[in-house]
Amino acid sequence: LSYRSAVQHTLDGDSTFTNTPAGPLGAAFADGGAKADLTTPDVVSLGLYQKLTDKWAVVADVSWTNWSRFNELRVRFDAPGRTDSVTVEDWDDAWFAALGAIYQLDESWTLRAGVAFDQSPVPEATRTPRIPDQDRTWIALGAGYKINDALRVDGAYTHIFVKDAALNLADNLTGPDRFRGNLSGAYDSQIDIVSLQVRYAF
Repeated sequence: LSYRSAVQHTLDGDSTFTNTPAGPLGAAFADGGAKADLTTPDVVSLGLYQKLTDKWAVVADVSWTNWSRFNELRVRFDAPGRTDSVTVEDWDDAWFAALGAIYQLDESWTLRAGVAFDQSPVPEATRTPRIPDQDRTWIALGAGYKINDALRVDGAYTHIFVKDAALNLADNLTGPDRFRGNLSGAYDSQIDIVSLQVRYAF
């Protein structure tokens, strides 16, 4: 059982604008410094390992992430008269659950397989093109080879099925997103991960 606390970050950089209007209106888009505060969420995780036989073992993991603390992304500009850029997020808390099996083929080879469900914290109402996230399902296969008592090689392949994400942002001319216009779209995503690890004990 583990707990990772929230971490507060301050992102500091520069903002530049091109093709800005001339005259007083252009002053609202003056180049200058910019800052944004971001707090990454706290996470509670529980992991289990159970050996069934000399060759078989099962593993499981469940995690809860406190994403509901992420309500908005606000960028503050140093330029006088430049209003904050605010993106409403209103994320939800999210769960991750995984189940896997380990098979000890012989003294050298270890085989692994697992599945996982990764809940997206992004609600459709506030999904943006910056993070067009959706629920994901993981399928993973792996193998490890013990060369000798000191050297071991592990490899794995993971495919992540990402649920299609719809984007429907409507400008109701109120709130921090007013005058940004409407934006609709759809995202079709999938992810492949290949990993290789070499361990040497001394």
